[in-house]
Amino acid sequence: MQFTCLKEEKERNKMNDKSLFRNIAKQVHPDMTNSEFASGSKMCEVIQNKNNPHVLLRLAQKWGLNLDGTFNSFAFDKKAEDYARTVYETVVGAIIRHSVLHKRKITMVRGVIVGIREITKGYSKGGREFKIYDFENTHLWTFKTMNREPFDKIVGMSDESIVNEGKEKFEHSKQMKKMVAQHKQNAADNHFERLGLQSGKRYGNIEVTVGYRGGVRKVETLIRTTAKSAYVYCFGYKNNERRIPIGSVVNIRRK
Repeated sequence: MQFTCLKEEKERNKMNDKSLFRNIAKQVHPDMTNSEFASGSKMCEVIQNKNNPHVLLRLAQKWGLNLDGTFNSFAFDKKAEDYARTVYETVVGAIIRHSVLHKRKITMVRGVIVGIREITKGYSKGGREFKIYDFENTHLWTFKTMNREPFDKIVGMSDESIVNEGKEKFEHSKQMKKMVAQHKQNAADNHFERLGLQSGKRYGNIEVTVGYRGGVRKVETLIRTTAKSAYVYCFGYKNNERRIPIGSVVNIRRK
């Protein structure tokens, strides 16, 4: 009797695995659907893991497929009292589907949220910044939003390994940005020294020759400098000051 029950349970699990495979295959097979998820490479990956339901489920989460309740798919409840806290505290590790305007085209991003912070200064002050790791092409996206609902849909939760992979990518990008910023600062410092100017100082008796795009050169009145830029007099701009990179200054001349 026990052997019969075990056999029946095994057959039932086998049928469930087949149903899961068919459900996923219908959504990724390029000849069966015109869906954005359809791809020959995805279909090959599904066939390779045909008898491994755990891998199939992970692939379905990764691609954002709809499996009729196999795992939770939900959007945030905007009317809930704890809406803001839910968004802010629980989305790290969530796999999201989000459409974004990128290079003048609508792009569908599917990735895991690896970081979130409140924006405390600048034009987007009061909003939130999300770091999204697209694990299909290992690309890191940054979304700044003032909306209460920052993305289209949560399609599942990621395992810890993918989150850690995304965080490593995020840390690497931060280090690269620091290196680039330091390189630009060193170049600006060298240019200041060559011109005989000082950063962070106001001027009133110096004219500078500025090289603009297209090979145009103009003589402008220097007002002040910052760490990497110079401000020249230009009527109509904010405070009649126009900012230019210090590297655009060709030479200086005292009045």
